Amino acid sequence: MDLATNLKEGITFFTAYGFDLVHKGSAKMKGGAIIGVPSYFYYKSEQDVTRSDIRLSGEKTVPWQSEAGERLQRSLIIGPDAQRFAIARELEYSRHQYPVYYGIAAAMSSIVAFSVYNYVEIRIGLRAKKMKRLQAVVLLISAGFGGTLYLLLKDSLTAYLDEKADGAAAAKGERYVRGGAEFYEKMLRRNVALRTLLPAGASRYTPHGNDNVWVRTVSTPYTIRYDRLKDKLAEIEKQATLGGASAEAKS
Repeated sequence: MDLATNLKEGITFFTAYGFDLVHKGSAKMKGGAIIGVPSYFYYKSEQDVTRSDIRLSGEKTVPWQSEAGERLQRSLIIGPDAQRFAIARELEYSRHQYPVYYGIAAAMSSIVAFSVYNYVEIRIGLRAKKMKRLQAVVLLISAGFGGTLYLLLKDSLTAYLDEKADGAAAAKGERYVRGGAEFYEKMLRRNVALRTLLPAGASRYTPHGNDNVWVRTVSTPYTIRYDRLKDKLAEIEKQATLGGASAEAKS
């Protein structure tokens, strides 16, 4: 990957537990960044899947002979291009100082919450009237408003970073775009299988394979990320077709 030397030195890779890639920290910060790669990235075929090492909800073994078990096994085999895309995406995440961004969002939300409380307190004259209960109510409402604002800002930042990371990885070429589409397709298939296999799978994953959320959108749904890359791949293939037709016409 085309990383500056100082960024390379700030990133450490390790084998992550579970099915998802993990990134923590930032290569631009003093503590650096760590990227966790799941063990199934080393699988070349279904025969390489170490079934005995894979557990559901801690200790439950996977019923590999079931239809959902077979779908899970197939979803764990991803091609080299999908792996390249996934690593490039995590490296892009590590370029950003997102812990700082989240810290700024928290500080801004706290300032807004305090300002709201202070304004209401002065406007109503809570201090002068010594209305302790009303003061507590206003304080709770202000704190709730600040907390909600922080979550909105944090989720918006996460969605921005998700789109930027996918875009940066896809910008490396058609192989990465194709690999990204494969990567998210396999993630969706894996989650659909886990929806059946896990005891609380229906509450964790949607029928399409996205994470099941109620109010917040903690990360960009995988279907959206998959569709973006499929659209980009279709655009690349269309341009290649038009370019080929143009070349034939000239000849």
